[in-house]
Amino acid sequence: METDGTVVDEKEIAFCDGDIGYSGIVEHINDGVVIIKHGRIVLANKAFCEICRKPLGEVLESEFSELIAPWDSEAVGTFLTERTTTDGLPDRIEFNMMRPGGEALVEMKVNTVQCAGTPAILGAITDITERRKTRLELQRMKDRMESIIHSMNDVVVSFSPKDQSILAINPSAEALFGVPVRDFSSGKKHVMDFVHPWDKEKVNQFYLSLPDNEFAELEYRIISNNKVVKWVLDEGRVVYAEKGRVRRLDHVIRDITEEKTIKDRLASILDSMNDVVVSISPKDHSVLGINPSAEALYGIPVRDFGRGKKHVMDFVHPRDLEKVKEFYASLPEHEFAELEYRIISNNKAVKWVLDQGRVVYGVNGRLRRFDHVIRDITEEKRALDALKQSEEKYRSFFETTNDMAYAVTSDGVFLDINEAGLKLLGFKTKEDALRRNIKETYLDPSEREELLAEMREKGYVADKRVRLKNRAGEVFEMAITARAKLNDAGEILYYEGLAHNITKAMEDQRNRVLRNAAGGMCHYLNTHLAALLVSRECMKEDIKTLDELAQLVA
Repeated sequence: METDGTVVDEKEIAFCDGDIGYSGIVEHINDGVVIIKHGRIVLANKAFCEICRKPLGEVLESEFSELIAPWDSEAVGTFLTERTTTDGLPDRIEFNMMRPGGEALVEMKVNTVQCAGTPAILGAITDITERRKTRLELQRMKDRMESIIHSMNDVVVSFSPKDQSILAINPSAEALFGVPVRDFSSGKKHVMDFVHPWDKEKVNQFYLSLPDNEFAELEYRIISNNKVVKWVLDEGRVVYAEKGRVRRLDHVIRDITEEKTIKDRLASILDSMNDVVVSISPKDHSVLGINPSAEALYGIPVRDFGRGKKHVMDFVHPRDLEKVKEFYASLPEHEFAELEYRIISNNKAVKWVLDQGRVVYGVNGRLRRFDHVIRDITEEKRALDALKQSEEKYRSFFETTNDMAYAVTSDGVFLDINEAGLKLLGFKTKEDALRRNIKETYLDPSEREELLAEMREKGYVADKRVRLKNRAGEVFEMAITARAKLNDAGEILYYEGLAHNITKAMEDQRNRVLRNAAGGMCHYLNTHLAALLVSRECMKEDIKTLDELAQLVA
């Protein structure tokens, strides 16, 4: 076809005029398609209309520049003009498109086409608003992650899976290894250069086996540039690319020198403890570690536990085995629990133990191990049993004695009193007595003050005589033996005592005294009366003699 002397490709004209074949293809393209001729839109598909949020009728024959944000209009206009006249220029541009309800960030890929013999722009437009937001968010996350990594005290290093060269390393490496970070980045130095010679073989094996294990960790020593030996914990993990191939190996290397020192000290403390400290695996309940005290408790070498030859459960008394199994099985739910049970040691001695178990969690909150502290309480158990028997005997004596047994606070309020005491003081019930104060029972308050003063001085009194009165007003003479119960600080907790009624004994004693006094007086009088009688008889004899003498004289 020829128009004004210009040969025009009929396909180009048909395309510009909306040939059905080309229109069908354009309509099924997901990107927005537009043809711009002399700055005006002469063709647009449905996807383009959806991007600019306008109906096709408003889009066709409109100025393309009206869709461009003012701040991008000049740049886009220049780009389209140059694209139609100059070869070798970029084929895409990003700009902000104005549309009802806001603006959109779009990317337009352009080609120059002939439309009715005139150069035109064929543009494929993609709405990249969400993509840009995602890209920006990813960038922000990346920047934040890099900031975190750079501020970490731990060394974070990425290795190539091909040659173990360093792909990236954070600034913390300088503090740990004592050389500038650039020495690692430039390949001048490698972390393996600082591994302690004694640990190098196991570290090499650790690095080589990481792709198979995917994640692993290892403690080993390094020698920094200033010749300081340090302990590190190296946690390595494999990072995969999209198709499952190994992309890189990431390692987090932490200085644990101080922790290791503390751990060694703790191990020394554990080794010197009398209690057995044992760590048990949550997977199969195997013994992970046990201190030397196990040998004294169970009667076998510690190495037998470490080799799996023996287990602490092997020594549990058959009668207690079921409850001990339940105790161990329920520990993950309780997190901490304790149980007393019997064991039979290797020399057939039955011992009582107190087992305190606790759950230990790892960094990620996963169950790491069970720690148990097992203490021999055989002697304590015997002492407690003896104390219990002693208390039972004391209680039996307390309740059955005919004397008043009691306990009072430091202020005198009754804490306890036996049946004999209730009868003596006239209380109807123990509850009635416990609401009363022993001060009310003293006939003379000064006697109580004197008793307390002696007790504060010596800690006890023995057969201290006081006078008590009952609710009816009857007075009793009592011999009190009491002591003060003290706490660890030496403060008085309460007084406990035994009051023996000596009223009758004292009355009998007084009667004996009176009888003895009366008998002595009678003896005295009888003696003197007898003397007087003898004297009277003598006087009679003397008078008779004088009378006879007087008669003779006369």
